[in-house]
Amino acid sequence: MRGGYGDHRDCTVALQRGRWQARETMLEVNTVGAKDGEIALWLDGKEVGRVTGLRLRDVGNLTLHKARFDNYWGGDGDENNAPTDQVHSMDNIVVATDCIGPAQSPEAGGAK
Repeated sequence: MRGGYGDHRDCTVALQRGRWQARETMLEVNTVGAKDGEIALWLDGKEVGRVTGLRLRDVGNLTLHKARFDNYWGGDGDENNAPTDQVHSMDNIVVATDCIGPAQSPEAGGAK
C-alpha cells in the first residue's frame, strides 16, 4: 500500500444536478491469496468505472456484512475548500447479490 488508507484509484463520476439518477455499485471480494477483487460503477445503466486487481481480504470467512450510504468529501486535506453544497437524496435503495439494473420509469413503459 502506498498510503495509510490503502492504494487510491480514481473513479470520479460527476452527477447531474436537478434530476434523479440510478447509481449501481458492484463489489466482488477477492479469492483468498489473490488480487482478483473488483469494484464497478454504473450510472443510469451505463458503466462509468471499474477497478480490478484488488486484494480486499486474506481470510476466507471475512465477508461483506454491511452497506453504508453517505456523502463523503475526501478533499485535498484542506477542509476550507470543501464544497458548501453537499446535499443529496436517495430513494429505492436495494442491496442484492445479483445485478438487477436500474428501475424503469413509468413514462418509459417499465416498472418503477
